[in-house]
Amino acid sequence: MPVCAPILFKPDGAGLTSTRRTGIDSAMTFAPPTPRAPSQGDGLDGLLQALRPAYADEIASIKRKGVRQRRLSWLGRGAASGLAIMALVVLVTGWRSIEPDHHATLTHSLADGSSIFLDAGSAVEIPLIPWKREARLIRGDALFDIVHDQGNPFVVHAARSRLSDLGTRFLVQSEGEAVKVAVFEGKVEVTSQTGHKLALSAGQAAAAGEKGVVVLSMPDESESTAWRQGRLLFRETPLDQVAAKLSRYRAQPVVVGTPALARLKVNGSFRLDDLDGALRALEQALPVRVQDKGGVAVLEPTSRRH
Repeated sequence: MPVCAPILFKPDGAGLTSTRRTGIDSAMTFAPPTPRAPSQGDGLDGLLQALRPAYADEIASIKRKGVRQRRLSWLGRGAASGLAIMALVVLVTGWRSIEPDHHATLTHSLADGSSIFLDAGSAVEIPLIPWKREARLIRGDALFDIVHDQGNPFVVHAARSRLSDLGTRFLVQSEGEAVKVAVFEGKVEVTSQTGHKLALSAGQAAAAGEKGVVVLSMPDESESTAWRQGRLLFRETPLDQVAAKLSRYRAQPVVVGTPALARLKVNGSFRLDDLDGALRALEQALPVRVQDKGGVAVLEPTSRRH
């Protein structure tokens, strides 16, 4: 029995181009008029060879698609490798932001057991890689309680200054280009943006800025970190500084209406969950009254003298 390959076509060659009809006619000449054993040039191989010229365009298109898909496959692998490298670079060099909810404080624990306590309105950045002992103070006040590692000190970047901690507890306050540091335990090496260095021990404070590092009087820890216990503590603090501090924790900011009031001194302890009570206390203790002006609590002078 000869080998026969079925061919499907429309009657009278409808829908076929002349080239394809010629190819089919040529292929059909390979069909023997009488049954005989197939030879090397006959049968399915011969039929395919005859059809090849008629379908040369389709065959070439299929080959091109195959090459393109192989190229895309390699490109896809290359893109995936590139994305993996980019992800690794981001992981090694990247930072993530840590900041409290609006008008709140926050405690953040680090992988090495150290802790960062953030005052309201403050923000820090820490590395994505947990074993990198660094932090950037973006704004505000942060108390650092750092686990000692002599071979790998913890470094804080604030403004353009650098603080290298040798296992300690210290407060950092970022005020524009100036940075204030108060050391409560251990030691901190302060490096200003000018390269000036100063080593601080427990009970010492300094400010670092464009003029180098300047020694400051040591603030009271209970006063400067009272926000950790949900309170604000003021001792002979100018009223304009009190107003700025209160504004960190209130949706309605507080401002001093006149320069003369700004110099008034405030003494007292106020609860963070009752700042309206703090404003009432200021009205009772000082010759001021609180006026609501467009969503801003303005401290205005009164005729009352103290």
